Amino acid sequence: MVDSQIAEAARHLLLAALCWAAGVGWAGAADSLAGRAAPAFGDITFFIGSDLHYGYTLHTPTCDEISRATLDRMNLLPGNSYPAVAGGGLVDAARGVLLVGDLTDLGSSSQWSAFTNDWGLKGERRLSFPVYEGYGNHDALGTIVPNGIKARNTSRTGVSNISANGYHYSWDWDFLHVVCLNVFPGNEPGQNPLGGDPRNSLQFLVADLAQRVGNSGRPVVLYQHFGFDSEGLNWWTAQQRTKFYAAISNYNVIAIFAGHNHTVNFVKWNGFDTFNDGTIGHFTGNFLVAHVTRTNLVVVERTAASTWGSSFKKNISVFNPNADNDGDGMPSGWESQHGFDPFDPADARQDADGDGQSNLAEYIAGTDPRNANDRFRATQIRRAVPGPGIEVDVAAHAGRVYTLERAVDLTHPSWSVVATSGVVPGDRNLTLVDTSPPSDRAFYRLRVQLP
Repeated sequence: MVDSQIAEAARHLLLAALCWAAGVGWAGAADSLAGRAAPAFGDITFFIGSDLHYGYTLHTPTCDEISRATLDRMNLLPGNSYPAVAGGGLVDAARGVLLVGDLTDLGSSSQWSAFTNDWGLKGERRLSFPVYEGYGNHDALGTIVPNGIKARNTSRTGVSNISANGYHYSWDWDFLHVVCLNVFPGNEPGQNPLGGDPRNSLQFLVADLAQRVGNSGRPVVLYQHFGFDSEGLNWWTAQQRTKFYAAISNYNVIAIFAGHNHTVNFVKWNGFDTFNDGTIGHFTGNFLVAHVTRTNLVVVERTAASTWGSSFKKNISVFNPNADNDGDGMPSGWESQHGFDPFDPADARQDADGDGQSNLAEYIAGTDPRNANDRFRATQIRRAVPGPGIEVDVAAHAGRVYTLERAVDLTHPSWSVVATSGVVPGDRNLTLVDTSPPSDRAFYRLRVQLP
């Protein structure tokens, strides 16, 4: 928690004034589509496909026709059952569809128009879900498709970060961070002259992860046209992949989706799980379905026959326990330990045990937010023996700093520090002493804060 948050929260952690008068003792202690229910937080479904090749007509049916048929099957998929090997349950409505390049065959204006007319942008056309497309090498044969994507990015559902040049973008679905890298992550063209210009996508990725993810530990999904199968590796250099690995190695990247090779492959690369998604429009008509929860990632192939194909499942973590993912002042690990939601800032102000102290206050004080008998308070106030001091006891917790303050009246109080503990090394009974109390009366209050 930053110092300003500590200071603000500490103002709410003042024990009710302790009043001392001679012979008296202490007195007081103190984004869904219209018409569709919003998905549950942390339950994220999305579809992934690529290689639509709008405009390719040398087979029957054409790529345009196969793409439309695949699109229609995406619309009909929610409500169907997952295969048992993927954990069962029903497919939810997709938050969106990631399209991983080669939207068109030659990057022409007519092909781009046909694509946008079918797929739309926000679920307003033939597809019922928002679209998040990137360009592939076929799209990059000209500038129409890359520039068309750039023009659409500012209106795309939920997008929160766009590269300075306008081509690359990222957004969050609940705790999940998603980044579109277009053809591949790089700052210069790859080894194949027909591979397309990455337009500084790696530079964008490095800055985006640092600013939008940081040390939160939350999961990241990346998608790009060229993958890590033998075909994909021919299009970008080993040096570019080394730089890419350096950029993501310290982040919780749970999946990298790619297209290009027109087949479904699950490839492990340098410890990362990568997935080739088949082809929406070029012969096959298949795509991937991804389901992310707080504990699992499931990826399943959906075939042109409306059956399930290859499947993948793994456990994931969704936060760094020492980070504060929702910015509410409480570390995510502490929230999870005590049954709070690490991604809901509203629980900081709530009082889970009804003891009059908020959950955030209990975190700062080191008390149990689920136990009303464990709260920040003075346990005793007394005259020092031998005098003339006043002693105040508190049940102190490790890693906290306790301060005793005094005022002579409460009408217009002026509080002054009379004792401080420094950082308490372990749970203990702590006594703070006012060594020079006034002779008639005084009011005392306790503060607790993190160092």
